[in-house]
Amino acid sequence: MKFLQLCDLHIGKRLKEFSLLEDQGFVLDQALNLAQEEKVDALFLAGDIYDSTLPSNEATALLDKFLARVHAMHLPCFIISGNHDSPEKLHFGSAIFKDEGIHVATRVEEALTPVVFKGINIYLLPFIRPLDVNSAFDTDYRTYSDAIAEVIRRMAVDPTKTNLLLAHQTVLPLDGKLPLGGSEDILSEDGVAVGDVSAISASLFHDFDYVALGHIHKPQAVAPNARYGGSILKYHRDEANSEKSFTLIEVEGKTIKISAKPIRFLHDVIHLTGSLDEILAAKADHNAYLFASLTDTSLLEDPMAKLRSVYPYAAWVDYVTHEVHASKTKTIDIEHVSKEQLFADFFAEQNGAPMSEEQAQLVHDLLSDKGVNE
Repeated sequence: MKFLQLCDLHIGKRLKEFSLLEDQGFVLDQALNLAQEEKVDALFLAGDIYDSTLPSNEATALLDKFLARVHAMHLPCFIISGNHDSPEKLHFGSAIFKDEGIHVATRVEEALTPVVFKGINIYLLPFIRPLDVNSAFDTDYRTYSDAIAEVIRRMAVDPTKTNLLLAHQTVLPLDGKLPLGGSEDILSEDGVAVGDVSAISASLFHDFDYVALGHIHKPQAVAPNARYGGSILKYHRDEANSEKSFTLIEVEGKTIKISAKPIRFLHDVIHLTGSLDEILAAKADHNAYLFASLTDTSLLEDPMAKLRSVYPYAAWVDYVTHEVHASKTKTIDIEHVSKEQLFADFFAEQNGAPMSEEQAQLVHDLLSDKGVNE
């Protein structure tokens, strides 16, 4: 049996001023063509379906078009919400979708009972916080590890069966560090959180034969039985030299075989460093989204206009300043840092120590209630 894993679609995301909807549609069509070629039995979408809890009309139209084609192909589809999604909005219509073979899970209670698919148990664990678990089960967990361990315990996984899981959390590898793709929220200095998603160990998932993970944008295995599929596009200049792929999962009993299928882009992302003249003359992909770091020692008149005469999808230009020493200057890419993380950094700067878990949870709840933690 074969499954195709997609993660972190972020439908509706923009790369600077450029809409990526056409790029995303190109990749989603590519995924369904691959599903046909490989005779895939079902499709996994492991969270962050949208880029925003308030997706645009154009973004919802693209997902509608995609799911309509999935339905026309009679291709079963399993979907969970991620930390960028609105659970309520993504859950809309799920009862009807279920009858058509499209299973959507956005609530912790829905994770407890598997969908039995051709003899395989498929568990759907959306992005959840301790607060969600405590609300559902009247518990009092403070850490993500304890909360998710409680959910897994309530699943009562039968080890004699083949058990697959979709999850969207920050899962640390059994060995080594967790490399980021570049377009996630900034990893905290202690290495235990990405954005507002506190990290857990891959060891929590030992009862599952395979875990299809979403949230980290770099494709990678974090355990023999758990793999991040990675985002479908390059969403940051730090990903310019990275590769993106679809994850093909072949299941035979409790034997799992994983293979990566490369993704082709409508527009690649490139990052070039050099003088303006050097970049204009470079033998680079002129159809790519360009991030240009200029080494010119003097300010140039409208360098973006000059770049776009050669690179029509030039997205960003800045200057490499040799006078500024990185060891003395801290820079923050505020476009990719949550307000929660900014406040945490400010608190630590002012108080000489990070917030306690209780303080961090209070800040999270306040920002979430006001709808500003996007």
